Amino acid sequence: MTYGELDGLTGGLAAALAAAGVGRGARWGSCCGAGSGRWWRCWRCGGLGGVYVPLDPDLPPERLRFMVAEAGVGCVVADAATAGTAAGLEAVAVRADTAGFDPGGPRRTPGPHDLAHVIFTSGSTG
Repeated sequence: MTYGELDGLTGGLAAALAAAGVGRGARWGSCCGAGSGRWWRCWRCGGLGGVYVPLDPDLPPERLRFMVAEAGVGCVVADAATAGTAAGLEAVAVRADTAGFDPGGPRRTPGPHDLAHVIFTSGSTG
């Protein structure tokens, strides 16, 4: 993948997230399968000023609902494999695989006091 392709893919997703209300301080979750390129979603979407919350689609639905509620996630990014899981959460679902290509998608500069992400652990790591 070239940087231009990466920029266009993430720009399309950033535009879809912005249309769903993600902006400075808004929490958004990524509930996509491991093989669907989860890593690239943060490339441009972090530039919206939103707060990234990774959501493992293999977790039990009640755990995912707890995480979405606890973190205040308003929008969840899903793909074809996880759309059903994301639909069961109390958040707006955005499909990463149908977001389109937009190299001119929104860009904002996060400030020094903006959160980057919220992560939940099992508690076994301290």
